[in-house]
Amino acid sequence: MASKFTLIIIENDPLRAFSAALAGIDTIMVDLEKLGKPERQAGVNSFISSHHLSDIAAVSDAINNTKASVLVRTDPYSLDMHYQIDAAIDMGATQLMLPMFRSAATVRDFLEYVSGRLQVILLVETVTALARLPEILSTDYDFSLHLGLNDLHLECKLTSMFEVVTGGLAEYFATCCQRHSRTFGIGGVGRLNSNLRVPAELILLQHLRLGSSSVLLSRDWKGAYHDNSLAREVIQLKELMQKKVFDYKTNELFDIVSSISG
Repeated sequence: MASKFTLIIIENDPLRAFSAALAGIDTIMVDLEKLGKPERQAGVNSFISSHHLSDIAAVSDAINNTKASVLVRTDPYSLDMHYQIDAAIDMGATQLMLPMFRSAATVRDFLEYVSGRLQVILLVETVTALARLPEILSTDYDFSLHLGLNDLHLECKLTSMFEVVTGGLAEYFATCCQRHSRTFGIGGVGRLNSNLRVPAELILLQHLRLGSSSVLLSRDWKGAYHDNSLAREVIQLKELMQKKVFDYKTNELFDIVSSISG
């Protein structure tokens, strides 16, 4: 596992962003991705963002005196969204996440336009990008990666997004990233004490096994704001990620996900 395990939460409310930063969440994501997403995820109970460019400045100001950073997920790359990149940087973003790319050429164009002005995370969430991952990883720019489970499992026509983990795709992704000395994160995770069909602990153990350095906190974590348990649960998660683990419970996870997928 990486020396630091980064927690990312999607949030555009300045007060909640400040609370998340104080609780120890490392990165606040403002999610601008809208282009094509409602069509891709139609009929799926997934997050479709209503965030706006103006939210970046509000969140950035709110967490300015904390250790948290501001990550902005952009629309998929095109020449028409250069304004979005420039505006995000001007408003205080410290990282950009590029979604839904399919080629090394698109990655190079995006990174060339960003031109080292801030950190970039490539969100690998298409079958094509996964197949072309060695070429993408050879791109001569500085970036990290994150494996997006939701869109990828839809493209693969899988029943559960966690089949991406149990079916070997996440392992392939992790191995490729490690061969090219790139840091990476994987998917999202719910709260540790929630009654989820796929327990959060089993997912986090796979992060440890695969060498992941970051995870998105799912919508399930919003409830922690309301019961004032956010800081305690963040500490609990981070302590788990620092433990020496001798059993990653991979077979247990496989059995649960197999029972869901049929």
